[in-house]
Amino acid sequence: MTDQTRCVIMSIRIKKYKKLMHEVKYLRTELEYQEEVLAEYHQLFEEYYRRWCNENNVDIGQQEQQNAKRVEEIVPEPKTLQKHDKDDRIIPEQHIQDKLDAKKFNKLYKKIAMELHPDKDTGDADKFAKASDAYEKGFWSVLLEYALELEIEPDNLSEMLPLLKKEAKKIRKQIQKNSGVYSWKFYECEENEKCKERLIKDFLKHLFNLEI
Repeated sequence: MTDQTRCVIMSIRIKKYKKLMHEVKYLRTELEYQEEVLAEYHQLFEEYYRRWCNENNVDIGQQEQQNAKRVEEIVPEPKTLQKHDKDDRIIPEQHIQDKLDAKKFNKLYKKIAMELHPDKDTGDADKFAKASDAYEKGFWSVLLEYALELEIEPDNLSEMLPLLKKEAKKIRKQIQKNSGVYSWKFYECEENEKCKERLIKDFLKHLFNLEI
């Protein structure tokens, strides 16, 4: 392989990585907005649901009591995967995978942390905290954004591209999951009362198998 060919391949790889970074950044923004909305609308949906049931003579307490088993099946307790650390504490499987992925970003993270550390004249405490949080949570695109900003070139770019794709896939999956939540559907109804009423009826059907 000639030097020119290597340069072309590297150029395309860098462009691909920048494209993926923009994509993940957009998805993160969408997810953050969605979760901010849900934080507000969980309570609004609950209030509207209880008020609607009260006005339409639906005894929620009685329904919950009569359908306790069904409710438990629909809203199950979180399952714990049987992985243990040296102190015999259970470790979620995803956490193990994140730790393996983190090793690929360890060197890059250290370079970024050194540049952003608050003790340095050029440091930035806020960005340092965000970079550390991103490293802990596996938001690799955030670290790569800081790397670009600080003109730090990753040594193992080819290993990072699959992780960016994985991050994008994970965020899309969460956005799709959030879109199916009743609180989000309630938000999408806006001021349409018929939409809200249909949603409450669907919720009662889903949770209690109750036809209104």
